[in-house]
Amino acid sequence: IEYPSGPLDPRTVEVRISLIDRDGPFFEMVLPPGALEKRGRHFLYKDRNAKKFGGPQKVDLFQPIGEPWRLKMRAFDVLRPPVGEEITVEVIVGGHLFEMTRIWKRRGKTLIDK
Repeated sequence: IEYPSGPLDPRTVEVRISLIDRDGPFFEMVLPPGALEKRGRHFLYKDRNAKKFGGPQKVDLFQPIGEPWRLKMRAFDVLRPPVGEEITVEVIVGGHLFEMTRIWKRRGKTLIDK
């Protein structure tokens, strides 16, 4: 995720995450202001019930020193299977849109960019 220079504090704004393939969105979530907790350079969201009931278990938005922002996410039972397709990851942080389109593949129950 490329973010223009300047401070970004995802704790204070709404964060939207979408995964989109040629058929449209197949995963969407909204984290309201205050849902992310700051831990060092990381902004984290955790739901300990996600494995049991489905949904996003962990969202980690972080910026390594001198690099663009990154997003790691783990979710259970929320994806329809987009196999071997181009997928766009769309993240909206406080009204700023960041997106990345790549070819992804499934490895077991995991979706990985190639």
